[in-house]
Order: sequence, then structure tokens, then C-alpha cells
Amino acid sequence: MYIERRSPIAWILWTVLTAVWWGANPYIGFGLRSAHIDSLGSVVEITWQLCVNGIGLGLGSGLVQWLALHVWRGNSKRWFWLTLPAYAIGLPLGFIVVTLAAIVSLKLQGGLLQGEGGTLIISMPLALAMLVSGVFIACLQWAAAREFNADLRKSHGLLWVAASALAWGGGFWAAAYMWTTGWGPRVVSLAAGALVASLTGAALWLVSGQPRLQAPKKKIAVI
Repeated sequence: MYIERRSPIAWILWTVLTAVWWGANPYIGFGLRSAHIDSLGSVVEITWQLCVNGIGLGLGSGLVQWLALHVWRGNSKRWFWLTLPAYAIGLPLGFIVVTLAAIVSLKLQGGLLQGEGGTLIISMPLALAMLVSGVFIACLQWAAAREFNADLRKSHGLLWVAASALAWGGGFWAAAYMWTTGWGPRVVSLAAGALVASLTGAALWLVSGQPRLQAPKKKIAVI
């Protein structure tokens, strides 16, 4: 079954299923906003935790989004296989970039600001970290999105990456605010998934071109 491009059914399916998966498998980064780093091992440990969390989120998100795209377009074979590594690498990547930027900034100010025991406390700006993650994830997903329409140009890709990055950054800015007001991790993660999925889904619908072309009918020769 395929649906028309103007129909919101696939977009609703994309948003709701992604949000439910994020609620069932919460993003752990909300609890890591103030990272205590006392060694390189601390960075590796947090990165590994985010990677494992990204695998879980990418597994479900890739599957449900593939389902929505299959219903809408029918030619989304690579979406799952690119979304899974995109999440696994992209989610820890945002943390690494923000951590390195914080360390460089502190060094430029004349040295590391350390607490007791030589521990570096970094307050991770979650929206910025997820904006970085969103850029990486969108770049990999665009390779799959080009299956929808071979006529898509680089300008469409740039628009998708920019919209996706803003969706990730903005969605997690709102979710981080919910976290500070006392909402639980599952509710906040569900809200983050819903915001990111709704915005990225809308962006993909806008830039992905015309509806899926029907395969030409085979002509049967009559002898």
C-alpha cells in the first residue's frame, strides 16, 4: 500500500512511532548534562554509553521510519541501514565535540577549571551537542533519501541537513527545559523524539520531490 504525498498519514506514523520508541528507550544524555571528567577513561566511558544508547535508539527509529517511508514511497531500502550507524556515531559525536570545545575554551582562559580531586566538570549545552549530532545523522540519512527521487540536487540536501540540525537542536532545547522542570526521563525523551521526528519528517516531506513514480506496465506481446 502506498499513499499520496499530500496525505499526512505517513508523517503521523513517522512521528508517533518514533516518539513511542524514544519514550520506551530514553535518551541518557539528559542525565549527562553535567559531565564529571577526571581522566580520558571518563570520556571513553561516557562516549561508549552514548554509543550503546544510540544503537538502541537508532535500531527502533530506523525501523519505524523505514516503515513510514515504505508506506509513503515504497523505495526506502537503505534508510534503516544508514540510520542505525548514524545514531550510534552521531549521538556520542555531539558530546565529544562539545567536550573538546569546552576543554579548549578553558585552556584559552588560562587553565582547566577543576573541582576537588582534579575533576573537570563540564556543563554540556545539550541543544548544541544535538545540533552537531543532527548534522551527522542527516548527512547519512540523505544518502538514503536520494532513493526517493534521482533528480534531487545538492541544494535539497543542504536544506535537509540544515532543517534536520535545527530540528535536533531545537527539539532538545525544549526537552532539556522540561528536564529542568522535573519531568521524568521517559516523558522528556518521548517529547524529544516527538519534536525531532515531527520536524525532520516535515522537512523530508518538503524536500524529497514528487510522489513515487509507478513502475511502467509490462507490455504483453500477442502473437
